[in-house]
Amino acid sequence: MEGTTCHYLWPKWITRPADFAFMMEDGRFVRYDVGTDKETAPGGGKVGMSVEELQKLYGGALKGAPDKYTQGGQYLSMDAGDVAPTRLVFEVDAADNVTSWRVGLSPQVEYVEGCS
Repeated sequence: MEGTTCHYLWPKWITRPADFAFMMEDGRFVRYDVGTDKETAPGGGKVGMSVEELQKLYGGALKGAPDKYTQGGQYLSMDAGDVAPTRLVFEVDAADNVTSWRVGLSPQVEYVEGCS
């Protein structure tokens, strides 16, 4: 990310940017992040679902990786489209529940700290 300009935008009606925000990098929309159960991910996943529910919903296509900061947590991800290198990523806590999700272009969707 060195040498790039990255920031988040969110709609005026959002009171907590962590609930729904758009990542912009070098003037391009590259991903969106969701931290509320009010929004549904492509394919039907939501914040609050269990890993078991997600894997059933996505036919076992989600691949796991350890969470960088949450002991016992994980990232579950899969390719999200055929047109561009997009991915869908769910963040899961140690209790195996989805805490947030994001979808966007690679490699930006893989940035764990967002623009940081």
